[in-house]
Amino acid sequence: MKKIAVVALKGGVGKSSVVAGLGQALVEKRFKVGFLDIDITGSNLYSALGLAHSPRWGLDTAKERVVVPEVNGYWLLSIASYVGEDYAVLWEGSHHQELTDARDRLSQLGDGATVKELEVVRREIDDVLASSKWRFVDELLSDEIVTWPEPLDFMIADLPPSTSTEMLS
Repeated sequence: MKKIAVVALKGGVGKSSVVAGLGQALVEKRFKVGFLDIDITGSNLYSALGLAHSPRWGLDTAKERVVVPEVNGYWLLSIASYVGEDYAVLWEGSHHQELTDARDRLSQLGDGATVKELEVVRREIDDVLASSKWRFVDELLSDEIVTWPEPLDFMIADLPPSTSTEMLS
C-alpha cells in the first residue's frame, strides 16, 4: 500500500479538496483507495467527497480495532465520526501543567515582552500540543489499531495544519 499524506502549515488552504480529488481520480482508475481524515482542527473530508455526513466507523471489540466503512467504492475513516462533524479537537490532554506553565511565563513577560520572547513561548506551546496530536496521528496511520476491509492500493491522509517541528521534519 502506498501512503500519501497531505499537510499544510495553516488551515483553509484546500487540503481536503486535494485529498478528495486525488482519491476519486484513483478510484476511477479502479485502484482500492482508503481515505484517512485526521484533520483534528476541522474534519470535513466527507463533505469534499460529496457526502452529507461522515460515515460511522465500526469497532471489532474482540480484536480491539477500528473497522473502516466502505462508501461509494472507497473506504473512509474520519475523525468527524468520533468527535462530531461540527467540532474541532482541543489538544490539551495530559499536558495541562506544561501549558499552564507556558501561560504563566506569558503573564510574567507582560506587555513589555519582546517579539523574540513571545516567539519562544509560542513554539514551546506548539511543541507540547503537537507531541500528543502527532502521537494520535501516528496511531491511525499505522495498521496497529485500524482494519481496512480489503488490501488498499493507496491510503490518502488529510492531516491537521501544523508548524510543529515534528511535521516539518
